[in-house]
Amino acid sequence: MVTLPCTYSISYGTTTMCWGRGQCPSSKCNNQIIWTDGKTVTWRKSDKYQLMGDIEKGNVTLTITGVTSEDAGSYCCRVEIPGIFNDQKSEINVKIKEESCSLHLYTSSPVNVSWTTTSEGGYYLVQYTVIALLIVLFLLFGILLYRNQYHEKKVNDSSNTVSAISLGTLEAAQAVENVYVKMQ
Repeated sequence: MVTLPCTYSISYGTTTMCWGRGQCPSSKCNNQIIWTDGKTVTWRKSDKYQLMGDIEKGNVTLTITGVTSEDAGSYCCRVEIPGIFNDQKSEINVKIKEESCSLHLYTSSPVNVSWTTTSEGGYYLVQYTVIALLIVLFLLFGILLYRNQYHEKKVNDSSNTVSAISLGTLEAAQAVENVYVKMQ
């Protein structure tokens, strides 16, 4: 017997899922071996494939009974999350070594399988990060533009003041010059 772990959060409710042989494709499962509607198994290729966990709590761990060397290879657990590219995918590779009429699972993990998990949800993390960075850049651009306009207005106001002071000094100088002219 081999157990291939796969669970998902049911915070938004249960959903359909499938197990298939081979790598996870961009949708559904290749070489399907078992399907569930989120409550019960709706289809299975053979009785050797079982979902013994609590399906309604998101435990869709696959148990393979009567394991033979033909069961070696990649398995895909795909949980269909609503939305584009939201599906949760787990790929698990099962290696079996035959020795003198007995089967052994080759593994480095405690659950007797080596497995990796990939998730298309990571795509949205990247997408949201890019959107957040663009918003920050637009905000910084807006702040810089505002500061530049504020600085120009301040310079223009101070140059108008300098011009007024210069004009007043010029008028005063002319008045003093006029006084000297009249006294001579």
